[in-house]
Amino acid sequence: MDVDVKKIIECVGGKSNIVSHTHCMTRLRFILADKSLVQDDDVKKIKGVINSLYAGDQYQIVIGPNAQEVYNNLVKELQNDTAASDLMQQENNVKENSLFDFAGYHFICFHANFRAFGRFWNFERPCFITNGYRRIG
Repeated sequence: MDVDVKKIIECVGGKSNIVSHTHCMTRLRFILADKSLVQDDDVKKIKGVINSLYAGDQYQIVIGPNAQEVYNNLVKELQNDTAASDLMQQENNVKENSLFDFAGYHFICFHANFRAFGRFWNFERPCFITNGYRRIG
């Protein structure tokens, strides 16, 4: 199925509104500079688009199993305008190099592991004590 990527770009506010983009098995995922520029009803009317929705900061367009092909066409279309590509690369570099993102990611990982260990220790501690693994006194 041929999906009009030019129409998708137009409906999400143009190339300059797309901060970053990616995809998964069935969806195109966008981080947009201004969500108010999105013409959601028009996106849903594009041939080949199943649905569209917001999930957190992402605007997602459900395409179906051929999302990879549509994404490749989208990237080609976005790269036709080198100014937009340069701007996207600059935005990505700022985001990747942000200390806050780095620290936030590592805090989340630490917190998840700490909680998992706490659950294990609270469950196993009585077994250690009653089976002689822990000496008292």
